[in-house]
Amino acid sequence: MKEWNNILKKIIKTASGRLRLLLAIIGLSAALLLILSAVQLQANYNDLLHNKSNQDSVANFLVVNKQLNNANYGNTTLSAAAIEDLKKQPFVDAVGILTPSRFKASIQSYSSQFPFYTDISFESVPAAFIDVDSSQWHWASGEEIVPMIAPNLFLDFYNFQFSLSQNLPQLTQEIVKMIVFKVNIQTPNGMVSLKGKVVGFSDRITSLLVPESFMHRANTQYATDNALQPSRVVIRTKDP
Repeated sequence: MKEWNNILKKIIKTASGRLRLLLAIIGLSAALLLILSAVQLQANYNDLLHNKSNQDSVANFLVVNKQLNNANYGNTTLSAAAIEDLKKQPFVDAVGILTPSRFKASIQSYSSQFPFYTDISFESVPAAFIDVDSSQWHWASGEEIVPMIAPNLFLDFYNFQFSLSQNLPQLTQEIVKMIVFKVNIQTPNGMVSLKGKVVGFSDRITSLLVPESFMHRANTQYATDNALQPSRVVIRTKDP
């Protein structure tokens, strides 16, 4: 064994042996780097899919409704039995009902510098299903301002289509949050005007949202249609 070690030392000390040693070190270092990179990549991938902080991403939430066709035209509401069946599906973690407004409404600005007006409809959803973290997302009877969550899609449509065609100023999220809108609700006894303010923007639900407390009160007082069955729900999936 001693003689074998001496022979190896002589080979390594030669120029050819040193080159082979250098190549071996480089090869081993490259292999080690690839192994460590693979381990880190796997750790990052696992964190992306399963980290608790990512469970409330947009991908985990899906808005579901019936497909509209000639067979179910005018009958796209979801029955209580259908919603209960959806809750039992293995891919569903939770179901939130999107409650629609049952009254005609419009919003407009108070400022002549921003002469904005549009007819609108509202929806409400349990707070656990919104993707806006806002301390202003609440309403109680007697409060002057109704908080609203607007979809980013609406703001994009306004800034890059509507404002250009109507010669109106483009608006950022921060500017919109500063504007107090006039909310007009058509009731059986005439027009009722309230104040509304956008408190956040959503990428999850593409409708103008109001708190459930306001929707319940408004539908009770101002509804022109007693059919309150929802036509859409939002589900939280276990695996996006």
